Amino acid sequence: MDHLPRPSSRNYCGDAALRVPRAILLLNVHDDYPPTTFEDYPVVRGFAAETLAKGSFQPEQAQTAASTFQNWLFFGLMEATFRNRVHPNDFIEYDPEGGRTYLHTRALQGHLVEWEGRVSRSTPTERAEWAEQTSVIFKSASNLLEDFTSNIHRFYPKDFAVQVELLASLLEVLEYSRHAFFPDAPPRNKDNINGDCSLNFKNEFLRKGWCAYTIKHVLLSNPAPSILDYARLFKSHPTFITKVHKDCQPDYCAVSNVDTATYTPKHVSPECECEYLRPKMVEIESAINAGCIPVIALTNTNEMVTVSAQWQNNDATPYVAISHVWAEGLGSCSEKGLPACQVQKLNKAAREAQQKVYGVGDNTIAFWIDALCIPESPDLRRQAIGLMEKTYANASVVLVLDESIGQLLPGDPLHEKMFTIYVSSWVQRLWTLQEMMVARELVFQISNAMLDYQELFTEDIVNLSGRDPLTTELFGWLATLLMNSSSLNRPRIVDLDMIIWHLSRRTSSRESDEILAIAGLFGLDASDYVPLDAEERMFKFLKEHAETRVPTDLIFLPGDKLSRPGHRWAPRKFIASEKSGTPKSKFHDERAAVMDVGLFGRWQCLVLKEKLVTNSLPSPVPFVASNTEEEIVIELDRTSTMERPEYMDLIVLREDDGESDRVPGLAGLVREEEEIGEDGETVLVVDLGSPLVLSRRKKLGNSMALSAHLATFKQRFLLLR
Repeated sequence: MDHLPRPSSRNYCGDAALRVPRAILLLNVHDDYPPTTFEDYPVVRGFAAETLAKGSFQPEQAQTAASTFQNWLFFGLMEATFRNRVHPNDFIEYDPEGGRTYLHTRALQGHLVEWEGRVSRSTPTERAEWAEQTSVIFKSASNLLEDFTSNIHRFYPKDFAVQVELLASLLEVLEYSRHAFFPDAPPRNKDNINGDCSLNFKNEFLRKGWCAYTIKHVLLSNPAPSILDYARLFKSHPTFITKVHKDCQPDYCAVSNVDTATYTPKHVSPECECEYLRPKMVEIESAINAGCIPVIALTNTNEMVTVSAQWQNNDATPYVAISHVWAEGLGSCSEKGLPACQVQKLNKAAREAQQKVYGVGDNTIAFWIDALCIPESPDLRRQAIGLMEKTYANASVVLVLDESIGQLLPGDPLHEKMFTIYVSSWVQRLWTLQEMMVARELVFQISNAMLDYQELFTEDIVNLSGRDPLTTELFGWLATLLMNSSSLNRPRIVDLDMIIWHLSRRTSSRESDEILAIAGLFGLDASDYVPLDAEERMFKFLKEHAETRVPTDLIFLPGDKLSRPGHRWAPRKFIASEKSGTPKSKFHDERAAVMDVGLFGRWQCLVLKEKLVTNSLPSPVPFVASNTEEEIVIELDRTSTMERPEYMDLIVLREDDGESDRVPGLAGLVREEEEIGEDGETVLVVDLGSPLVLSRRKKLGNSMALSAHLATFKQRFLLLR
């Protein structure tokens, strides 16, 4: 959309490329009618709001309905929000060559400034009423977009979904502005605005050369319209896509994952055949056994000297820690070393990074890189992994080396710099999460220069955060990762949900390393986890990371679970997961206790009157809750490959405020009931089954009502196994 900042000229798709089907105005049905409320906008144009919301018009009316829908959520939404007449001429232009009229948002900023001025001049009472009304309007618009994507799109013309994406982008901008202009209003619900309404984003970007993994786990894991729209401003094969991703899959990047059995480091140039440089193993071993960090210094004669950095000592040797991606050729171990050309290049880069941050630099600045400082020997490797968090946390600078980021030029726009980092291979790798989060000073090597992360946090960017969607998404993402930075001056707080969200975007050639790579963030000794298998690591981590407490809604994280008895509620992994973090609700802070025999806590449940055979049930399954008289349906998910109980007599639900139309749940089978208190309170011992979704209905159809099962909503103590 036209209100977004443009990428650099070498990456921008060009203004002509913005005239795409998604921006076509189907028909102007706005001008011929007087201003009205948001609810009545379609009514005066011949359609009840409910008719458009359900797609219940006649097939021959589909094109007119689509035009009304588009005008309603574009011109009608702005008019109801601004409480001022909106003239289409401010937002449309005619292309004589193609004979089409296109929507644009070049004038949107001016309207937002005018809106802010009118809000500031209103009385407190008027402002409170205005804020409440816009909240109602935006929720209605958000529900319309969500219903369109999930259900009613099939009643509209086939190609209309691409036009709806533009409406989602506008709603997102207005939502952010409302939050800025009415700070006391309820917070926006960004999760309901999906910028991929046509579900065509994946194919569109595969044609442009993007990696299928990046599309699914980075761009579509957070389908904010501003992020997707900004990505669309880049031409095919932009400079930051440096590899061919034709063999990549949605859950696997063939370029970034390596086979460690056949992997060999790369020379700086293919023609180079220089010798390998290796540290002296006796020095590496001595440092690690002493609990110190072995760092490398290169003399003028290319002699490699190992120095022990004592992380407990404030006067310790300063060093630069290198953060990189193995697929780009710098992977190895102490025993094998790296080509001399790479070591010399690393030494130069470390010196420049130190100079970038501190203004001065020593020609023999020490540096740390796993390829030289982590041995292959199992015992030494285990100890070195236990020091990883301290290695990056105590470095004077953490230097990021990544081919995609390295294509940036010093003069590129700030949004392009942040976006390039956002989609880079470096932020999609498992181990780099910890390396970034604990860094005090973070520097990126770009084309012929160094980029200090603080250069991204300009006054303009900070001021736009919270008001502008794209800035907020990119700046907010980056700020949450820099929890240990010296300039942000805030306590280091690690939240499991935040870590899960970031891990959902990442992958690794060795997924079993997942817990090793995050244990240090929670103050745990990663070396204790090395001897364990992947399942043991996950359960031990969940039990230890927060004194046996986990969020109760962790059980609803999609994906396979651990297989051992008592552990089957726990996720098997966090990385490359289907959802971005644990599903949050207003009850997200509720905690459950991790025990060897199961997970103990209190959940909202739908207790069934009779035991049902899960495998033979149709989907959806109708229910009537006898204590609330709600009519609901349950949609079962049978895609899970985990072994599950054959029957269910209980459904464990994620807590909600009663307003959500769709609530995640898990089928369960009660094995026993035990009394746990003098007041007769009992705990149900439950074997968990397949995931499902509870959908609230105003009224079941006649056929469903006849076959509905009886159930009761209750809060129950459960021991989940």
